[in-house]
Amino acid sequence: MAKEVFVSAHEMRPVVVMLGDEPALIDDAVAELRAQAVPGAAAAFNAAVFRAGDGVDGALSMARTQPMMSRYRFVDLRELENATAESMAALAEYITRPCPSAVVVMRGRKLGNTKAARALRKAAKDAGALRSFQARDQRPEQLAIERASAAGCKLEASAARRLVELTGKNTARLRMEVDKLVCAVGGQGAIGVQAVEEACSLVAEAIVWELTDAIVARDPKRAMAACERLLGGGNTSRSTHQLLSMVAWQMRDLLALQEAVRAGTKPPGRWSRVPRGKLRAATDTLRRRPIDPARVTRQLAYANRALNRARASDQFVFEGLILEMTRS
Repeated sequence: MAKEVFVSAHEMRPVVVMLGDEPALIDDAVAELRAQAVPGAAAAFNAAVFRAGDGVDGALSMARTQPMMSRYRFVDLRELENATAESMAALAEYITRPCPSAVVVMRGRKLGNTKAARALRKAAKDAGALRSFQARDQRPEQLAIERASAAGCKLEASAARRLVELTGKNTARLRMEVDKLVCAVGGQGAIGVQAVEEACSLVAEAIVWELTDAIVARDPKRAMAACERLLGGGNTSRSTHQLLSMVAWQMRDLLALQEAVRAGTKPPGRWSRVPRGKLRAATDTLRRRPIDPARVTRQLAYANRALNRARASDQFVFEGLILEMTRS
C-alpha cells in the first residue's frame, strides 16, 4: 500500500478511494497512509475523521484548509456507501480537482449502482485513486506470514496453511490468531504447525473458556481441572507461557464485555460470534461478580515475571496464578 499512495518519491496522492468487504485491511492501509501524510505530532492538528452519511461539506472544507505545521492535511471519510447522491456528486467533483495540500481517504464497502455512485467510481478510476479490498482477492496464508514477519517471527508455510484451515479466511480473525501465536512464542523464532495447533484459540478455546468462566465465578476446583487438561490434555503438552497468553487474551475479552455491560452498549468485537447462551452466562456472571482490571493485570504481570525466572517446574507458577485469581 505504501508505494501506491505516492505519485513520486516526494508527492502523495491527494485522494485514495478504498472499497471492499475487508475492513481490517482497509484499516491497516489507512493507518499506514495517515502515518506517511501526518507523522507524529502533526496528526493532532491536521488529521480528522468524518462519516459520509452526515454529509461531506465538513470533510471537503477541512481538505481545502491550509495544513498547520505540516505538508499535508489528512481527511478520513468513512462509510462512503451511506453518502447521498448530492454528496457523491460533490466528492466526484473534488476528485477531479483535489487540493494538493491534503490527502483525502474515501472508504466504504461498496458504492452501489446509482448514477451518482457510477460517476464517483468513474472519477476515482480515471484519477488512478481506486483501491479494492475484496475477500476473494486476498491470499490469507501470505497475509498471515507477512504479519508474523512484521512482528519478528517466521510463520512456516505449512503452519500458515494449517492456521487458515482452523480459523477460516476472515482477515480480522486471522490477524488476531497470528498475534496470539506471536505472543505465545515470545515474539521471536519460528512458528510451526505444532505451535499453531497448540495456541490456536479454536483448538483449545472450549477449555480456555471453561477456565476463564471458573476464574470469573471464583471456582478454584473447576479452574484447576481445566488447568490440568490444558497443561497435558489429549496428546499435547502446552507450555505455561502459551497458556498465560491465552488466559490473558480471554480476560481482555471479558473486561471489554464488562465495560460494554456497564455502559449499556453492544458487546464488542468477537462477542458477536459467541453463542448467545455463553454470552448471556458471561454477562450475568460479570454483573454478579465483576472483574477488577487492576487486580487481574497485576496478577498476570506477576505470573509472567515469575515464569521467566522459574528454575524448577513453572507449572506450579501457573497453577498458583489460577488459585490466586479464583480467590474471593
